[in-house]
This record gives sequence, C-alpha cells and structure tokens, in this order.
Amino acid sequence: MDYVSVIGSLALGLALLRLAIAFPAQIRKNRKLQSCEGLASSMIYLTFAGYVLWTLYGWAKTPIDWPIAVSSSVGTILSGIIIFQFIYYGRKRRREVK
Repeated sequence: MDYVSVIGSLALGLALLRLAIAFPAQIRKNRKLQSCEGLASSMIYLTFAGYVLWTLYGWAKTPIDWPIAVSSSVGTILSGIIIFQFIYYGRKRRREVK
C-alpha cells in the first residue's frame, strides 16, 4: 500500500467517524435542548450543499465511487436532519416569543 492509499484510508476513516459520532451527537443535543442555538446557518447549509455535490459526484462517476457515494449520502441525510431541526426549532421559538 503506497502513502497515497494510506492517506486516503485515514481520510475516509476520519470522515466516517465524523458521520458516526459528531453529527448524531449534534442531532441529539439539538433535540434535547429543542434549539440549534450556537450553530451558524451558513455552516449548516454549506455543509449540506457540499455533501449533496459529493454524493452526486460519487454516484455519477463510472465506475461508481462507492466510498464517496455512500459516506456522502449518509452525510447528506444527517446534515439534512440538522437543517430540518434548525428550521423547526427556529419557527417554534419565534411562535413562543410572540
């Protein structure tokens, strides 16, 4: 295994850890607090857009780039959940203020 493959494997491993640990932890925290306070909307939307583009790239490549396609699909779903929470809890909070 050459050094490029080792770097690629490490990058994939860290990306999967982020998806398996960081995103679910943020989703649980948002749900528990019923708020996404402290999260920047631009960060959430840009993360989602990046995952969507990487997902499309992975599935469109011939042959399909399975590691990119699958991990980015999961990232799209999880970041989409955070966007939903951001919108839902923001609307809920605005209704409570009125």
